This record gives sequence, C-alpha cells and structure tokens, in this order.
Amino acid sequence: MSEKQPEKPIIADGDIARGLRVMARLGAPAEVIEMVAFRAAWTAEIEASSPRYLEPPSKVAVVSSDAGYTAALPHGRLAYREEMYDYDEEADELIYWPVEYSREEIYAYLRDMVLAYERPLMLMKLSWRVGFCVGWLSGLAVAQKDDAQAGLVLLAALLAPLLSAVPKEGCSAAV
Repeated sequence: MSEKQPEKPIIADGDIARGLRVMARLGAPAEVIEMVAFRAAWTAEIEASSPRYLEPPSKVAVVSSDAGYTAALPHGRLAYREEMYDYDEEADELIYWPVEYSREEIYAYLRDMVLAYERPLMLMKLSWRVGFCVGWLSGLAVAQKDDAQAGLVLLAALLAPLLSAVPKEGCSAAV
C-alpha cells in the first residue's frame, strides 16, 4: 500500500466559528449548525491522530496539489468511520457494526462522489471530492487493503476523462 502524509492545511478555529456564525445568520437550523460543529471537531480529532492516507495514482496526482484535496482527506476518513457504527435506540449507544464493501459498491460510491449527481456535491470542487474519496479509501484500506487499492484504480478511471482537458500547469483553478 503506497501511503503518504499530506501537508496539513491550516484551518483556524476562528474559520470554523466564522462559518458557523454565517450559517446561523443565513437561518440554518440549530441541528444543522450543531452537526457541522461536531463534524469539525471529529475531523480535527482524526487529523490530530496523524492518519496515513493512500497516495493517488500518478495520472490523477494533479488534483492532489490543490488545497481542497488535502482539506477533504479527513472528511472522507470520517465518513468511512461513521459507516462502521450503528445507533441502538434501545440501549442508547453506538454499536460497532463493520461493513464489508464489494468492489461494485466501492465503484458506485466513488462514481457518485466524483460525478456529483446530487446538488450539494456539485457545488464542491473536484479536488475536494477526490480528496474525500481518497480519505474514504484510506479508511477502507485498514480492513480491505486490496479492495482499497482497486478503488484507487477505479478512481483514476473515473477521473481520466475529466482531467484530460486540464492543463498541467496552473491547474488548481480548474480543479
């Protein structure tokens, strides 16, 4: 498994607090603001643990130079981790319930994230969506190493037509 430790973007607590204030001014429900705050804290906790991330295939490495890519890695890792738990209402606790993904399910997950069929994802930069996928695959690699590596190949195949028109230099504005 090829791994690298990305440079961590500096996101000040003030940036998160400012974002939450903007959401409140725009009328976001309190539950949404609370969930965003929790996710920010959980993502910071993941980053503090110095996780290792898979290295993207060389054909799509151009995307990894964008700051959005690096910022999305822990969010993908968190999304994978969250899928491993289920809430037991009777016991009022989280239960570890690991999911084993087939390659078809991995492809469908990556396809839906990269091609962004849902409107909120359409608003995210491609580099962020790719970073999210690599973070998710890095979580998957702990339990399903070979499938995570296959996922990187699938990710490269999904991105190839999207990146063929991106110039090699000055690409961060395009991705």
